Amino acid sequence: MAGSATQLNSCVHGLRGIALSLVFLVHWAQQVQWTAPRGSAQRAIADFLNDAGGAGTDLFLVLAGVYTCRSLARRDVKWTAYTWRRIERLYPLYAVVLVLQLVLLSAWPGLTHETRDWAKPGPLILNLLLAAPLAGQSPVVRQSWTLTYILLFGAVMAWIYDEFELRRHRDVWVDIALVGIGTLALAGATRVLDPWRWAMLPAGAAAWSLRDKIRNVARNRFAAGSVVLAPVIAVFYALSKRHGALIPDGLHGMVLTWLLSLAFSVCMLAPLLSRHNPRWYNSLLRSKPLQLLGSLSFSFYLLHPFAAKAFAAGLSRARMSWVGLLVLTVLAYAAAAGLALLANRVVEWTRVIGAPHEAVERAAERAAA
Repeated sequence: MAGSATQLNSCVHGLRGIALSLVFLVHWAQQVQWTAPRGSAQRAIADFLNDAGGAGTDLFLVLAGVYTCRSLARRDVKWTAYTWRRIERLYPLYAVVLVLQLVLLSAWPGLTHETRDWAKPGPLILNLLLAAPLAGQSPVVRQSWTLTYILLFGAVMAWIYDEFELRRHRDVWVDIALVGIGTLALAGATRVLDPWRWAMLPAGAAAWSLRDKIRNVARNRFAAGSVVLAPVIAVFYALSKRHGALIPDGLHGMVLTWLLSLAFSVCMLAPLLSRHNPRWYNSLLRSKPLQLLGSLSFSFYLLHPFAAKAFAAGLSRARMSWVGLLVLTVLAYAAAAGLALLANRVVEWTRVIGAPHEAVERAAERAAA
């Protein structure tokens, strides 16, 4: 049972590993789509995974909202200090991936059609500042829009917590209202953020704020049933994106699709926030592979497309046989994890090198004070 804070941390870590696995399947399925012949079973499965895996990105954003709200509720820190600490944690990894992508684009200019103007000063500066999505441009590192959203959401949340002193509030609905209004107002003001993806962040924050109410309402059957219901919702989510007969077009259809994706994330997360997390689900989330993947987190998220594209060349050679496709999928997945682990080691190595210098600076500041 996920009763203690440590167990909850571990389970959320594993759930993030599931979200990352779904995101990987989306980009791997896209590679299969370009190779598999139309009408084949492999193409049908790739189409389904490409549609259903999008819920993994939304789950990743919901978990980011949970982490943000949880860290802010526990620490009394200025929003500027909190934002800078988040940048210090995430930007070095992004810089490593950005340099790798720029090197690849220099060697193969046609690597992607969405970043043809990457060498111009304006787009290059925007990508260095992680601000390309805010300017309505496609980033050089395609997945980096998620980092932009998470950093911006964290800064807004920290400012709201600091300005309105939410740590002293006892009314959870006031917290949710202020966070929701502030973040959605920012999304509307910029006019370039994807409102459906952006809304997943405050949804995760709201889920964490409502955790006590979820614990009071949830029961064993509800917790077990929500996990079983999640794959069913994922199937409907995939079908809603491909078959217009299930979900109407227009704004109503977009809202219903968003609600399905949110329901999937809530069903996966609810047992963790309740006191009735099924043992089998708890064991799955705390398994070593998911824990490793959860610890790699953003490095895996940013680097897995490189592994997917690298192994895509073998898809045609495998002649799309089931055995060959399965082997390539496992190899690409393992390569993505290995690449992410290597990137984490590089970032940790640079931090270790810079640590003595930072310690000397802090000691000098204390002596001067």
